[in-house]
Amino acid sequence: MNLICQTLQTRAPTSKIAFITPYLRAGIESRCENYITAIKTVCRKYSIPVFDNGANGGICWTSSAIREALTLGGTDTFHLNEEGMKYVASKYAAFLRSL
Repeated sequence: MNLICQTLQTRAPTSKIAFITPYLRAGIESRCENYITAIKTVCRKYSIPVFDNGANGGICWTSSAIREALTLGGTDTFHLNEEGMKYVASKYAAFLRSL
């Protein structure tokens, strides 16, 4: 993460840079939690804004009805379907406009 942030800021010093964390999901908490913590910690060090899906994404992953409505479903309840993408698009757009 340090190398990514350093490289981005060096190669594009006038560009707006931001990160979006993955969602924290049951069953993979330890992997994702470490990754999310690294994103937020390193981005804070470089003053890079972060949209935290865990805090601001608005999807309750423990609800089977929400997972069914907003993900690809079946064996893939991790990736958003078209409705899920529409749901988060306005949140991401507002975050990007705030940069």
